[in-house]
Amino acid sequence: MNSYPDFSEHAYQVLRELGRNREGGRITWLASKVDTGEQMVIKQFCFAQAGTSWSGLEAHQREIKVLQGLNHPGIPRYINSFATSDGFCLVQEYMVWVWLWFWLWVCLWVWLRNLL
Repeated sequence: MNSYPDFSEHAYQVLRELGRNREGGRITWLASKVDTGEQMVIKQFCFAQAGTSWSGLEAHQREIKVLQGLNHPGIPRYINSFATSDGFCLVQEYMVWVWLWFWLWVCLWVWLRNLL
């Protein structure tokens, strides 16, 4: 059984985990919109866990305002945000090529590192 969060109240279903930053209290999920099946990324910010702080909330709220105003083909589009019991979630467009590019660079970096 998976331990994915239940975002059905906000009409999202988590499909799998994409990444995790324990120190920052952030987990990135691949999810789908329940009514359309469209895939998107949900960044879950958990401030009520040990080692994290609510002090970053204001910075994230400013980031959301900036993201709402951006319109660039290389930046995932802001879709939504919502509060959770221990923080909040930021929903963005899922850009497959961005993730492929990221993993390409990671693989290249590991390969080069092993050569040296």
